[in-house]
Amino acid sequence: MIAAFGVGVTTITIRQIGRTEGTQTTVLWFSLLSILATGLLMPFYGQAHPAHVWLILVALGIFGGTAQILLTASLRYAAVSVVVPFDYVQLLWAVLLGWLLFAQRPVPTTWIGGAAIIAGGLYTLYREHKLGREKARTAPLL
Repeated sequence: MIAAFGVGVTTITIRQIGRTEGTQTTVLWFSLLSILATGLLMPFYGQAHPAHVWLILVALGIFGGTAQILLTASLRYAAVSVVVPFDYVQLLWAVLLGWLLFAQRPVPTTWIGGAAIIAGGLYTLYREHKLGREKARTAPLL
């Protein structure tokens, strides 16, 4: 619940910052602050990695960085309620890749949480669609 709250606050903050700052600036500062926060833990938990792990980490950095830039850019041009449900697709990918690559079957709480997320997303989509129709109905004709 705390993580979900944190993600929500971060997403709304990025949306607000996007009104005055460029996508690259937002992602740069977000990355620098994240490096600072996680870097404080390096002396306690950091360890050397084999070469193949570095390749995986570089690939994750490239794909994750690209995804962060695209998500941040999308929040500049669309409402949070429109963008965030697409971000939830990562849950499906995580479950699918866990099953295909590691033979991990989702536990019951994954299905329950996934259903709650999907239900919330569908409700938000329905509500936003309904609000959009009401605004269109009450808007003055030009």
